Amino acid sequence: MSLDVALSRLIDATPVQVFDAFTDPGGQEAFYGRDDSGWIVESECDLRVGGVWTVRFGPSRRELYRHRDVFEVIERPRRLALASTETRVDASSFHTKLEFTFEDRDGQTLRRAARRARARGPRCRGSVGEAHPDAQGAG
Repeated sequence: MSLDVALSRLIDATPVQVFDAFTDPGGQEAFYGRDDSGWIVESECDLRVGGVWTVRFGPSRRELYRHRDVFEVIERPRRLALASTETRVDASSFHTKLEFTFEDRDGQTLRRAARRARARGPRCRGSVGEAHPDAQGAG
């Protein structure tokens, strides 16, 4: 099964600032984080083509979602393309191709995210993004 998702957000910062924050572990904490007490976000990023970016996040050590991304394209500060495997708490997973673009809009940045996913396991099929709803609106 294939699922396409596209999201965009206008952010009050330059493309360089948004790109750098997005690829920084602190930026990933904001992207995947929640206000819930005890919410865990761990991010490690080897920002180079072929480098691996891992993110683990969830409400407890026993309930962590895991994303493993491999950078295919890095065009700082305009574009990132990644091959990703996302694994849910119940061990179901799906493979995705992700593309993030960062477009200047008069001193602000239009960040776009596009995803094409192949779901494995019934729980993944209708829930791309369910694990981190804040990420969809976070800057």
